[in-house]
Amino acid sequence: AVEQQVFKWYFMYQIANIYLLLFAGSIWDSLSEAIENPKAIVSLISAALPKVSIFFVNYIITIWLSGVPYKMIRRFCAVQYLYYRCFTRDAALTRRMLKNPSGPFGETRVAYGTELSDVLYVLCVVMLYWVIAPIVLILAAGLFWSWYITWKYQYVFVITRTFESGGQFWYKLYRYSMLGLMAGTIVFMAFMGIKEGVSQGPLLVPLPIII
Repeated sequence: AVEQQVFKWYFMYQIANIYLLLFAGSIWDSLSEAIENPKAIVSLISAALPKVSIFFVNYIITIWLSGVPYKMIRRFCAVQYLYYRCFTRDAALTRRMLKNPSGPFGETRVAYGTELSDVLYVLCVVMLYWVIAPIVLILAAGLFWSWYITWKYQYVFVITRTFESGGQFWYKLYRYSMLGLMAGTIVFMAFMGIKEGVSQGPLLVPLPIII
């Protein structure tokens, strides 16, 4: 129950963070022009919207090249194991000692509330920018593939399951991913409307209904 509440509120914070960065970044880049000509704020936001994607591209690259290897290496456990090897007599360095809950080979648990939210954060970014900045799709595909390999290895060899949720996280994952898809669709429809996409606009109207 605690992990589910953490998942809920942390995801809400992250999706709010996405759109706060989106609109704040767009307005900030064109702040001087917006002050001089307030009527042009909408058009300025639409022009600056693709530029904000650079931040999210850098974020995905950073997670891919640093966050994923960090999960694989498990640096803290490696340092702890080296400490045991250097400062503990071989006779005392038993398997029981290493597998002690506080030892380097102790039980490893998953903070589902934050881990799932991080995955959904990237997914929401993709659903927001997959048309405006298609390069996000390529980078996110590589990141999700790396996550798949990493978590598969972790679950087989490292992680100890401490509870079963009965699939409750799956329902939240689905609802929140649909929320992100709906938000991304609405932003894209507004973007196309601002860009005066006469033929594209009507074709996008059924999307929120389908979602």
